[in-house]
Amino acid sequence: MEEGLYFNQNNVQTLTLENLAKTIHENYSNGLPCGGIYHFELLQTLFDYLKETDFKPEVTEIFAANNKDRYRPGVSIDEKTAQAKGEYSYEAHILRRVYANVKLCESGIDGIDLNMAVAYHQLGIQVAFGPMVRVCHNQTILAARDVFSNQNISQCGNKIEIAKNVNAMLEAVKEYLSDIQNRIIDMTKTVKEYQNQDFLRIHLEYILRMLMEARIRHDSNHGLIHSPVDYPLSSSQINAAFERFLIEEASRKPLDNEEKKDGYLSWWDALNIFNVDLKPGACIIPSIIGQSYGLGELFENAFQMTK
Repeated sequence: MEEGLYFNQNNVQTLTLENLAKTIHENYSNGLPCGGIYHFELLQTLFDYLKETDFKPEVTEIFAANNKDRYRPGVSIDEKTAQAKGEYSYEAHILRRVYANVKLCESGIDGIDLNMAVAYHQLGIQVAFGPMVRVCHNQTILAARDVFSNQNISQCGNKIEIAKNVNAMLEAVKEYLSDIQNRIIDMTKTVKEYQNQDFLRIHLEYILRMLMEARIRHDSNHGLIHSPVDYPLSSSQINAAFERFLIEEASRKPLDNEEKKDGYLSWWDALNIFNVDLKPGACIIPSIIGQSYGLGELFENAFQMTK
C-alpha cells in the first residue's frame, strides 16, 4: 500500500507533522487561513514555545478524522490534485479535524508523561496540558487552568476564558508555559495522591451517580433541573466504562492485595478505566478535550470529598 491517507478504509488516519504540512492549505475567500492559522503552523508555533521553555517536544501521534458535515466535512479531496498525484496522496486532501498528542517530558512517575493535546477542527482550536499514561495514551486534564480555547467548551462551563482569536489563545499558552514547572509539581502531586488512595465501591457508586446526573440535567428540558454544562461521558461511554471497571475488578484477586482488602483499585486506576474512550476513533475530535476536562473535574471533586 502506498503512503497516504485512506479514509475509505478507516475514518481516522494517522500521519506525521511533515505529512500534515503537505495537505492543502485551506483559506477563506479573503485569503486568510481557515481558523486563523493552518493546523501544521499551529503545531509548529506551539513547538517553538515549548523549546523556549527548555522542553524537547516529541510528537506521539497526529490523527486526522472525517465527519459527515455537508458543508465543511472533516476531509475533502481536491479532484484535480488527486488526478495528478493520486487520490490517496497527502497533497490531495483538505483536513479539518486534526488531533495531536505531544510528549513534553517524563513526569517522574513510572509510565506517565506530561503531555500537550491539541485539537484543531471546524468549531475552533483547543490546547490542553496534563499527565498521559504512556502505554495506552490516556490523557488526563486536571484543571480548567490547563485548558485553552478560542471556542466555548460546554463541559467547562464558564471556568475557562475563551480567547477572541487564535493569537490571543497562543499568548495565553505562552504565559502558562512561563510557570509550567510549578504546575508540573502540582500535577505530579495530584497523580501520586490518586495512586495512593483506594477506590472503593462507595466511590464507584458516587462517580456513576454524578455522571448520570450530569447527563440527565443537560438533556432535560425542565427549567428546575436543566444545566447547560455538557456531560463528561455519554450514556454509551458510561456503560462501556462501567463494564471495563467490573472486568478489571473481577480480574484482580483479593489474595494479591490482602492488606487493601476491597480497595485494590486506586483512584488513578479508576480514572484511567473511565477515560479510555476519550481518544480519536472512539470520541469525536471536537469533544475529546472538553470531555477529558469534565471527567477530570468530576473525579477531583469526588476525590476531595473522600479526604
